Amino acid sequence: MNPEFPQRSPIEAGTPPVASERVRDHLANERTFLAWIRTALATLGFGFVLARVGLFLRELPSLVQSPATPAPSRLEPAGEFVLAGVVFLGVGTIVAGWAAWHYERNRRLLLRDVFMPARISPRMVASLVFISGLILIGMVIGHGLVINPWARPVAPRP
Repeated sequence: MNPEFPQRSPIEAGTPPVASERVRDHLANERTFLAWIRTALATLGFGFVLARVGLFLRELPSLVQSPATPAPSRLEPAGEFVLAGVVFLGVGTIVAGWAAWHYERNRRLLLRDVFMPARISPRMVASLVFISGLILIGMVIGHGLVINPWARPVAPRP
């Protein structure tokens, strides 16, 4: 053991223990940060899946049709799925960076006992998720990926 840096607990060294409320606040801040990181990872994964679906839909006409037969218009390349995937990848990356910034901001405020909860961030995230959901519903319906039970079967072309 180094005499200059003795290995003692904070209580043995005479350091007062941290108040339990402050510890709870810091642990809650950490849990919130981890929840945002999980959200960012889920968004990144969803973006990857969307981009892959777009690439699959782009290749689908060549799998369904012979090369000499043109593909129907609803099976045209699905660039909007790839674009939405790239957008979700970007959003996931931004959310991860924002989560780190927000965690550090809250940590500093908690240490100074001047914490103020965020008001704009939850509204922005909820609005972003709502608008993204509407756009994705429109994309899925627009591509005919939803099975319509009332649709009449289309006769194959001769």
